[in-house]
Amino acid sequence: MAAASGGDDLRRTGDLDGGGTGLARRPVTADDEAKTPSIEPVSVAVRLSQAVPVTRMLRAEGVSKPDRDATLRAEMSGHVASVAVAKGAQVEAGQLLASLQPAQRTASLARAEASLLRAERDHTRAAALHQRGSTTEQRLSEAREALAVAKADLAAARQSLAETRITAPFAGHLEEFDLTPGAYVQEGLRWRGWWRWIPCG
Repeated sequence: MAAASGGDDLRRTGDLDGGGTGLARRPVTADDEAKTPSIEPVSVAVRLSQAVPVTRMLRAEGVSKPDRDATLRAEMSGHVASVAVAKGAQVEAGQLLASLQPAQRTASLARAEASLLRAERDHTRAAALHQRGSTTEQRLSEAREALAVAKADLAAARQSLAETRITAPFAGHLEEFDLTPGAYVQEGLRWRGWWRWIPCG
């Protein structure tokens, strides 16, 4: 049997069953184990991974534009009675901004209500007389027309009184609003008012 060349620690040997030849590994000795380099244990940190929301900040320069804007206008002339908000305020649709002195409009409303009551009485009387044949068709028509006019006057008086209240046309930011109590405004006076911002989603 030939020896293994080059320091090979394998040697030829017969198979356990006695037939043929094979290779057998030399048993590992204590010297071999001493020559094997030792491996130091490595410390490993373990942490549970958990998803959390992340806020991303973006800085940019530009010019912002309003979603909606409007120029407010006085619907009637009068002295400012009160101012409910200040420049720069955030307001809701329909919120009261300022009001004008309502004294004249309140008096007009009272007169219109009295006129309507009188017109209703006259119409009722004319209708009853016409039914009995004691008055003409023309007289009944005149009473009916007077009643219609009285109703229209009352509606106008109520609208005039409502216009003493200056309200927000829609929700937004009041850019300019320089009314002061006691100031006199002319009908049709305009001043800039509003814009509403769309928040970034």
